[in-house]
Amino acid sequence: MAWGKGKSTLTVFLVVVLALYFIEFLLPNRASAAVQITLYASPTGSGNVCSLSAPCSLTGARDQARTLNSNMTGDIIIYLLDGTYTLSSTFQLTESSTVHDSGTNGYNIIYKANPGSSPIISGGQTITGWSLYNSGKNIYRASVGTSFDTRQLYVNGVRAIRARSAMNPTGWTKTGTGYTAPDSTMASWGNIGNIEIVSRNNWREYRCGISSISGTTVTMQQPCWNNSNRESFNTITNPAWIENAYELLDSEGEWYLDRSSGYLYYKPYTNENMSTASIIAPTLETLLSGAGTYATPLKNIQFYGITFSYATWLRPNTSEGYAPLQAGFLHYGSDGGNQNTDMYKTPGNVTFSAVQNVRLERNVFTHLGAAALSFEYGSQNNTVVGNRFQDISGSGIELGHMNDEGHLVTSYYNDNDNGITYTGSFTYAGNRGVGDYKNDVTQTQNNNDYFQFTFTGTGINYYGVKNTDIGNQDVYIDGVLQSTVNGYASSYTTSLMYSKTGLTSGQHTIKVVKKSGSWMVVDALGVYTETDPTVKLVKNNTLSNNYITQIAQEYHDAVGIMALYTDSSNITHNEITNVPYSGISMGWGWGAPDAGGSRGWATATVAQNNTIQYNYVHDFMKTLNDGGGIYTLSSQANSTINNNYVRDDHNQYGALYLDNGSSNFNVNHNVVASIPSYVWWLDIGPPSSNNDVEYNYTDSSNKYISQPQNNTVINNQEGLTSWPTAAQTIMNSAGLESNYQDIIPVVDDKVDDNDPSITYSGTWTAETNDVGNYKNTVHWSSATTSGAYAQFTFTGSSITWIGKENQYSGVAKVYIDGVLDQTVNTYSSSQIFQQSIYTKTGLSVGQHTIKIVSDSAGNGGYYSIHIDALKPYVNIVDDNDPSITYSGTWTAETNDVGNYKNTVHWSSATTSGAYAQFTFTGSSITWIGKENQYSGVAKVYIDGVLDQTVNTYSSSQIFQQSIYTKTGLSAGQHTIKIVSDSAGNGGYYSIHIDAFHY
Repeated sequence: MAWGKGKSTLTVFLVVVLALYFIEFLLPNRASAAVQITLYASPTGSGNVCSLSAPCSLTGARDQARTLNSNMTGDIIIYLLDGTYTLSSTFQLTESSTVHDSGTNGYNIIYKANPGSSPIISGGQTITGWSLYNSGKNIYRASVGTSFDTRQLYVNGVRAIRARSAMNPTGWTKTGTGYTAPDSTMASWGNIGNIEIVSRNNWREYRCGISSISGTTVTMQQPCWNNSNRESFNTITNPAWIENAYELLDSEGEWYLDRSSGYLYYKPYTNENMSTASIIAPTLETLLSGAGTYATPLKNIQFYGITFSYATWLRPNTSEGYAPLQAGFLHYGSDGGNQNTDMYKTPGNVTFSAVQNVRLERNVFTHLGAAALSFEYGSQNNTVVGNRFQDISGSGIELGHMNDEGHLVTSYYNDNDNGITYTGSFTYAGNRGVGDYKNDVTQTQNNNDYFQFTFTGTGINYYGVKNTDIGNQDVYIDGVLQSTVNGYASSYTTSLMYSKTGLTSGQHTIKVVKKSGSWMVVDALGVYTETDPTVKLVKNNTLSNNYITQIAQEYHDAVGIMALYTDSSNITHNEITNVPYSGISMGWGWGAPDAGGSRGWATATVAQNNTIQYNYVHDFMKTLNDGGGIYTLSSQANSTINNNYVRDDHNQYGALYLDNGSSNFNVNHNVVASIPSYVWWLDIGPPSSNNDVEYNYTDSSNKYISQPQNNTVINNQEGLTSWPTAAQTIMNSAGLESNYQDIIPVVDDKVDDNDPSITYSGTWTAETNDVGNYKNTVHWSSATTSGAYAQFTFTGSSITWIGKENQYSGVAKVYIDGVLDQTVNTYSSSQIFQQSIYTKTGLSVGQHTIKIVSDSAGNGGYYSIHIDALKPYVNIVDDNDPSITYSGTWTAETNDVGNYKNTVHWSSATTSGAYAQFTFTGSSITWIGKENQYSGVAKVYIDGVLDQTVNTYSSSQIFQQSIYTKTGLSAGQHTIKIVSDSAGNGGYYSIHIDAFHY
């Protein structure tokens, strides 16, 4: 493998060099990395100079760019200096006949973090002026005014909990208009109209407000209640919990907003200091909006290195509430909308529509109250790469919409629209609950009755009802008979009756006349406005190398990535983890708008050529039911799901879930691992067809294929107990590529003094509000007596004791694994925090115990020792560290995913004698390396003495193996030398150095 990779790397290198030569010298008119001008923005900026010494505001820099971008000769870079850009209104980028924010001539306008800066675009308001309101309950409050509104609060950067009841309260009974409560207690609560009932049922999580409470009768707000009961199944049920009442403010970390009085309440944790805590409430709903028109799309805009933070979404505070159909798409209004043509989509706090060549790279989206990022109609050739999405109320990324049925319809007109004229004995029927557009129809039983509608556009759709009693209808366009449509069907269905496109742009009239049958039923009309409807396509967008975690924090039915009717979406190399519902969801419509589907279309939707590949999706379905790691709907011609690694599905149904109508997918070379027995690794729902599922690998034997419809499911390896090489390659290649591994947030590896894994013996005081310590907490032992101790067992090779030192600090004895290692005087004449008082390195990698004992008085005559935190760790040296020396022929592989930091050094596959050498301080050492069929035999020397001969050959490629470990060395400096000695089982000599642990 090493030799083969060497040849492959050389080939790639030559191809890249030739390609760069071609681009650089044979394409002289290309837009290169030339810079026309550099502008600067600052949170405190003003004016229009926009220089480093006199920066503009963010909007000022944008406005200055508008004066410079009409005929660009290079990129315009707007550097954002450090700080928080607190917005009072949405930062708007526009392309229209009068406003021009696009890059031109192929160049870009780039909004970029100034080197070394971490700018934040924020819609938050810092809340100050807190005072203790209820000392018995430790509740604080601050005045925010009666116009203030939010649904989120963040304390020291952590999402606080809106006051809520316990989970699954007992004694509730659902009624036709709400509930019967277990008792009348809630009837006396304040601000009843602000209280929400949260309810879960399978894949849906509802949020509806209470209208009134009389005794035990709870009446819910409309239209949320009716919309949450639209279907005969999976409707709103009894409360999962009750939320947003002062009377529920009973746990630390909870908050409540009294909108009527203008006060915000918070019950802090014991270690939070309300005089110093940073408390931010998001009040702006859209941080950034980029929008063009179909005729003039917004183009060539980039954002790099910016944090988008603190935005809310207030619609769920209204009587609409949150009444989901699926994945953040909501019923709304008195008619509830329609699942195929009329749903309300959870908006993005950062949103783009009618944009092209927009690039977002290495940004952070966090503390957001809706979906994080949305690309709407007309978004084409955009790239979202290397961003982190974390702590989001709704979905991470949304692509497209569903209201055009995937057929690019511009606008719909309901049957009761004033523009439609009815001649004859038509009657209106509303609130039908059978899937009509707007839940109503206009109908007649008389032959020769007709309706007529004049529109401006290039096409028209007529939607009606088909059934056994529906007959023929004549359709005229501009007075000319176009077609006689037959409304007969064996069962009731709302359907596209007739479609005409390709008309000359202008005014036209459709007329439909009833000719036979018992009924003609009119549901809606759809108009095409654009001469070329494909300008509406969401097409050729790439989502790659994004890290998506802790999304759907408030609306648990939301998903990591949501793509609807899109063409040529490339969702690749993303990592999605820790989500309550599905990881990736693609498609809509349950097959109804497909060619031959129940909606009556004869043509396919625009959904095609989509790719979901090389994604790492894990720890999903943690809350709701009936979803998957990768979930699809409806036909998507020439679409593929390949080389994804999906593991740890926590709930039904399928890790790879091709739900209703999913058709024409090629599902191959995926790995599904670590799923419970009640979850299927593959679920093909009805009536999905023409899918090819081959060459996948799983340790599960459970799958479900409903009513087989020309699906091919063959050549899959199921029930595996070990992973073959091909599966390991998929697992190692999935997720973030090496260039973007650094966007994964670093986990704080300190163990706080309050962690229960630390045991205390003797007299200790737990200080919970001592600002300056780690997490503002510290344990300190008696100042007047010795003997108290703290003990902690850890796994690693090193440990650091972090503590406070002051004039009351004494002398401690520190034991490692029961043996006295050091006596430490922690006295300091001045108080200093978070000191590394003691560090032990060089332990063998494994389990150890540190014991810290108060032994004697310090210089001040006191005995206290202070435990603030303990930090265990393993010393890791990467193969590229300059402290490792290489002799002989070595290749440094810089993008070999699966290795530590995705790098590895390997010696020649055809000759022996090369060696690597590393000097370290400690008592143990582990060589971490890769093993494969090209690996050979190594001799390992410690301090110049041969210690072991190791055969590193493996028939399959495996990464980060502990190839050799030496323990029991005397504490001190040692040298390990690893020599390529002879051929392994495959006849090759390579040895692979990935890292050293010591």
